[in-house]
Amino acid sequence: MSRSLAETPRGRPGLSAPGNRVAVRALWLAIARLGSQALMVVFTGLVARRLGSAGLGEYAFLAALLMVANTLSTFGTDTLVIRRLVSESDFSLLTSALVVQLGLSVLLIGLAFAWHAEGPAPSVEARAAWRAFALALLPLAFYGVFSAALRAFERMAAYMWLSLGGAFLQTLGVALALRPSSNVLTLAYLLLATQIAAAVLAAWLCWSQIPGFRLPRRASWAAISSVIVAGWPLAALAVLMMLYQRLGVVMLGLIGAGTATGWYAAALRVVEASKVAHNSLSGALLPALGRAAGRSAAPGATATSQRALRVSWRAIMGFSVAASTALTLFAGPLSRILFGEGFGPTADALRVIAWALIPFTLNAYFSLTHVAAGTERPALVAVGVGILVMAVLSLLWIPRWGVMGASWSMLIAEWAQAGAYLLNWRRGRASLPLAASPSEI
Repeated sequence: MSRSLAETPRGRPGLSAPGNRVAVRALWLAIARLGSQALMVVFTGLVARRLGSAGLGEYAFLAALLMVANTLSTFGTDTLVIRRLVSESDFSLLTSALVVQLGLSVLLIGLAFAWHAEGPAPSVEARAAWRAFALALLPLAFYGVFSAALRAFERMAAYMWLSLGGAFLQTLGVALALRPSSNVLTLAYLLLATQIAAAVLAAWLCWSQIPGFRLPRRASWAAISSVIVAGWPLAALAVLMMLYQRLGVVMLGLIGAGTATGWYAAALRVVEASKVAHNSLSGALLPALGRAAGRSAAPGATATSQRALRVSWRAIMGFSVAASTALTLFAGPLSRILFGEGFGPTADALRVIAWALIPFTLNAYFSLTHVAAGTERPALVAVGVGILVMAVLSLLWIPRWGVMGASWSMLIAEWAQAGAYLLNWRRGRASLPLAASPSEI
């Protein structure tokens, strides 16, 4: 793949059409995310075989809490960095974003240590494992800032290698160091080490791939305040979306059994691997749509981005239907191959969760257009509706039906979120300045 297509610096017109550049960037992201998700499926299978369903459930619960904490500490600065750097190469924003992330990370780490020291926990190992998980917030802050810079400057090939490298290190560490006699604490230390290595790799890629890249040593309070003010709507949306994605695991961990949590987490991992096309397109289009929204795009770029969004999402909707059907038909053998014989209920959960891909396609489309345009409020409302529906249904159904109750709760909540987006669109099309009619998807 030539540099003129994959890594064209901004401001160098004429090398390739905007639609082609979006397609190539989406391809880089697709490779990165498909490879990462495949490695994560292998990782989940290794953990399941080494620690059993109960150990996988304990890990999934702690990992879900870490993901929510990391999203909170990121405070929307990753999206803010992308939106701003596409129009102005102000590297001081990186330092301000990093300061905000590190400050919130230290606060959350302190709360995590205090909570486990005073509150109940499943075991002493779980307390220690959560402390190791919480410490991973520090390297994750550096990783988040550096990876956002790579995406903002559209260094998608470098971002691909970063994503694959991090997932490979994590999977390799588990394959070599985790034994059947190990526990979740050993796994937590392995993941902390791989997060540190991934942050170092992200920093090296930024300095080697982005001309003139630097990380200023100081950030003014005014710049930090600006990041906080501009980032809080994005932070709220990111936290709600992450909470929504992991709510089933958290609810099962709190009111269900660890074994059921492991079954559900395994099914969820397979479905998440099927979202690679959605996530790749979103990542490739966000910089282009951000420039269009900020009026910094070349003539015709806005129309090109809209057209790419419409055409691509039609194809992804077809892919979602096909993937849902395939996962339903082959859920049984797929679960046995990936996770072993002790994960029979995972197949039943997968047959239900797989159909969430269809409403997820609509939700990803609307979310992308709102974030790119800086109109996060409708997205906040829609995700809030999804969380409310899933929480209520989980409380009612998990005590009765366990993992299947969580699975049906997720599917219905995804459709509820899509309904909220569509209702907002019906009330006024002006709220989606970069979007086309859903009938054109």
